[in-house]
Amino acid sequence: MPIVAEHSSGRFDVTPEALKSALARQLADGPDFLSLTEMGAEPRARVLNDFPAYAVARAKGRDGDDECALLVKRDHYKILSERAVKLSKLPVPRRKGLFDHALVVELESLRTGSFQTRIVVHRPSAVEGRIGIKSGGQGACYRDGTEGLKKLIASIEGRLVVTGDWNLSLRRRWVQRYFNRHYPGFDRTWTPATLPDKGTRGGRVIDFSLVRGYRVTSAEVIRQFKASDHRAFRETLEKIPD
Repeated sequence: MPIVAEHSSGRFDVTPEALKSALARQLADGPDFLSLTEMGAEPRARVLNDFPAYAVARAKGRDGDDECALLVKRDHYKILSERAVKLSKLPVPRRKGLFDHALVVELESLRTGSFQTRIVVHRPSAVEGRIGIKSGGQGACYRDGTEGLKKLIASIEGRLVVTGDWNLSLRRRWVQRYFNRHYPGFDRTWTPATLPDKGTRGGRVIDFSLVRGYRVTSAEVIRQFKASDHRAFRETLEKIPD
């Protein structure tokens, strides 16, 4: 049974009203999942609870960072657990002392009884150089967080989807090689042959998923909402038989 998921990277300064309007339009499509970033600010983030058809996963880490979120269609999936995992011991300089976190959500399909894990990430920004990760505090945090994410992924068995704002554009070949090297065995939303004409932020393609145990059958950039400075994307996944 196909899985339809959407992702929209948020804006920390958007009003609750603008966020609610954008979410209403996006959830009208009826996706199984909607992943979001920059949801840490209250009272704006409380509007995530205004959509009764969707359960909200938004766990806090030890230092209180809960900026990633996942909306889950209640009549299709059950949330078994949710946790925030610190990927790096280094605080992100541009986030005023907050850390690079991943939201980890374990789920059970109510239609098939199968299990999957979804991770939502918002990796540090301003790290993309011409030929590699930039030096400096942001780059050091990104590299350390990549190692943390790899350890987290290695600890999870079964089908897995890692979605979010990676802040590295797949238009660069070195970025493609970076993901091939660090995340072997994963397919991506966008292959070199299917990169969208429109980027997900400006001309850059920085929002996408890594998938294990599924096949990406379609993917498209859908729109840019006023609640985001990125364009949202939608992908359809099909389970690869065991």
